[in-house]
Amino acid sequence: MPGVFLLLNLFVTLALWTFPSMHDATKKQIADLVLNPAYSAAILLGCGYLFGVVLRLYRGETVDRHSVRFLKFRRPEEANRTYLTDRFFYREWLREKCKLRLPDQAGPFFERVWAIKKTDGGAEDTTLFNFYKVILASIDPTCGTESAAAEALSRFVAGSYYALICSALLTATDIAAMALFSPSWALIGPITVVFVYLWLIARILSEYRLLRCKEVDTVFAASFANREKLEAILAAPRDKDLRVRDGMML
Repeated sequence: MPGVFLLLNLFVTLALWTFPSMHDATKKQIADLVLNPAYSAAILLGCGYLFGVVLRLYRGETVDRHSVRFLKFRRPEEANRTYLTDRFFYREWLREKCKLRLPDQAGPFFERVWAIKKTDGGAEDTTLFNFYKVILASIDPTCGTESAAAEALSRFVAGSYYALICSALLTATDIAAMALFSPSWALIGPITVVFVYLWLIARILSEYRLLRCKEVDTVFAASFANREKLEAILAAPRDKDLRVRDGMML
């Protein structure tokens, strides 16, 4: 869906810049193509899917950092709160939550399983988090589905963020083009669209860090629910032909 949304905005921009100078026969051919449901669906699904795949390649961590900056600007009184200062997978925030809000068994489980490494965040923490997700999916398919759904939602919102950024820039380009040959009242619509896009971007930035925290919370809850099986797997005898450190094969 983010890819289709971006594709439609791109079509509008291209049409605005190129359609007025086209030959009448070419305009008719394009109109016939667009009005044909089969062709339109094929273009939207095929090209939209391709755009969506490209959007998924952009890192969610970038949106996460932008969300933190936005929240610190919007809520300066909370700038030092753990949920804004921590890095993925928000180890200190999760430790604090275990101590203050979760059952007593959650804290020791966190220290045994989730806090087994002392890192500076980044790739190592992401590797550990993904490792646990795969193990949980093999242990409990239901919890694996919940974890996958939480990740898919985060990726969808991140893709929508990038699509909105590109679409806002494309619409701003449309406004610049229309200002050259259109009356001022014709700019009201595109300007309104830009403001709507900016509002949606602000909404994503105000919620994305919380959404990512929810994703981590879901995976941790699933691992806690299956803690006996998970710890049994992590405590399995080590293969002498493999080097294993902190529950991960290297």
